[in-house]
Amino acid sequence: MSVSKRTRSKRELLISVRTSQELYGAHKVIKRIIAGKGTGGGHLTYAGGQIPLIKGTESECKGLKRLVERRFLKSIGVSADRCSRLPAESEGTVLH
Repeated sequence: MSVSKRTRSKRELLISVRTSQELYGAHKVIKRIIAGKGTGGGHLTYAGGQIPLIKGTESECKGLKRLVERRFLKSIGVSADRCSRLPAESEGTVLH
């Protein structure tokens, strides 16, 4: 399972969840990630969401990206030491 995060015009954080395993349901994972912060939806193997950026600052964006990562890992029951970051350009997280 993987999650990627990116911004579009400093207005919103876009989140994408993809998996080849239907165990967790990507649509359920995205709902947990964006709970109380944004909107989204999806299907068993793919889902997407967006969280609006209120201030549009780099600091706000970085904070939301960390929140998304923590919520993603928690939603699938994985500790941070079982994953690795992708190169900075992709800003994603992949499980081993």
